Amino acid sequence: MTRVPRAFCIVASIVLCTIVLTAVSAWAQLSTAELNGRVTDSSGAVLPGATVTATQTATGLVRTAVTDEGVVGQFGRLE
Repeated sequence: MTRVPRAFCIVASIVLCTIVLTAVSAWAQLSTAELNGRVTDSSGAVLPGATVTATQTATGLVRTAVTDEGVVGQFGRLE
């Protein structure tokens, strides 16, 4: 049975850690957006029941929400 040299184990560990850390930081760079807000009229009064549509122009993804007491909850993960 042959022994694996210590230097090989150290280099392999460094390479593995580098790959894992690079993958984690790349995952954090997703290009998504999140919107939330309040729908009001020109006098500043909230508009409950208003339909709000968000469109991602690059992909054509469309999300629609209806306001509850004038507040749009959230549009999550607009990719």
